Amino acid sequence: MVLIADLLHSALKTARRRWRVTLTLALICATPVLIVAWKARKVRVVLAQLKIDNPQQKSWANIYIGNKNRMTISITELNGLKDLYYLSGPLYFSLGQTKVNDISALKGMPMKEFHWSGTQVTDISALKGMPLTGVDLPGTSITDISALKGMPLSRLNLRNTSVVDITGLEGMPLIELHLNGSQVIDLKALKGMPLEYLNLIKTQVSDISPLKGMLLKDLRLGETPVRDISALKDMPLKYLDASNSRVSDISALKGMPLENLNLFETQVADISALKGMPLEHLYLSLTRVSDIGALKGMPLKYLGVSDTRISDISALKGMPLKYLNLTRTLVSDISALKGMPLEQLDLSYTQIKDISVLKGMPLERLSLPKTAEGIEFLLHIKTLKTINSRPVRNFWKQYDKTGKIPN
Repeated sequence: MVLIADLLHSALKTARRRWRVTLTLALICATPVLIVAWKARKVRVVLAQLKIDNPQQKSWANIYIGNKNRMTISITELNGLKDLYYLSGPLYFSLGQTKVNDISALKGMPMKEFHWSGTQVTDISALKGMPLTGVDLPGTSITDISALKGMPLSRLNLRNTSVVDITGLEGMPLIELHLNGSQVIDLKALKGMPLEYLNLIKTQVSDISPLKGMLLKDLRLGETPVRDISALKDMPLKYLDASNSRVSDISALKGMPLENLNLFETQVADISALKGMPLEHLYLSLTRVSDIGALKGMPLKYLGVSDTRISDISALKGMPLKYLNLTRTLVSDISALKGMPLEQLDLSYTQIKDISVLKGMPLERLSLPKTAEGIEFLLHIKTLKTINSRPVRNFWKQYDKTGKIPN
């Protein structure tokens, strides 16, 4: 049986200077496969050449063409990949969800990207010295990333790993870094990086001062012990997740071009720093916020203020809101919602009585308080799918039976 690598060599050797090749090893139906994608030529042309050059190969049943630029060939081991040195141009490998745990055969290959997720791999020393620009190692058992030192990485994913020490990343041109769910605590190695995206969710990072001066656009600090975010001052952030953190002062956010902000379950009380922001998504549920006047004029589409001390929502007037959660607030008047394109609205556990302002809205999901009166007009809102988490038909059936709004 002719080795797959030999077949590829026969078909590709004459074009090795022009073709860009992507190599992916994955596990499909418990069978590792090599996926070869050509950017410059249609894969059917290559397959035709393979058949011409290898008449001794009786069966081609293990070759599957999923689209015009991709071919899948069944293989069982990595050893044959050594024969792929002749391929010119950058190589892109993905070993996600395979049983492979030894990549020593890849040593010295000219790889540009390497993806390896959900495996028990612990040693990536074979990657040392490679010209990698992207590495994904989420859910692996890796603890030592020193082999990455000096690489021109622009993207690195260490999500849900046991990595603690990231000093090997110093000086890298990283733009995107995923450390969420890792054991990383110290961020000093990141100082001065051109990072635009950083994910620290579910880490024990408490000091983000090394981020000062960065041009971050997307920062995720959810479920961390971070308390002080003054280092973020003047950043061009568009997305910030500080949910379930210890943040209480957000004055450093003043003037930012934020479009999505999550402060869920924080100690934040004053949101005046948000005034004038182009926010479209804002989550303030389970905070100490009582005044949302600073939101006036914002292009908000999604707003969550449940379990807060808010009583006045007049600042929301004229907003293009599609989602609004007022659960367990002190709000009693929702006239400011008139004319909104609301699709999801939660008014449960409030003292709201008059809901007539909802007439004509494209509501799909609605939660009502038991105090709501004159709700029969809702029968004419044909877009409604659920009321109080019940299918519309079931809701009205229960309502007709008891005359009361069911939970």
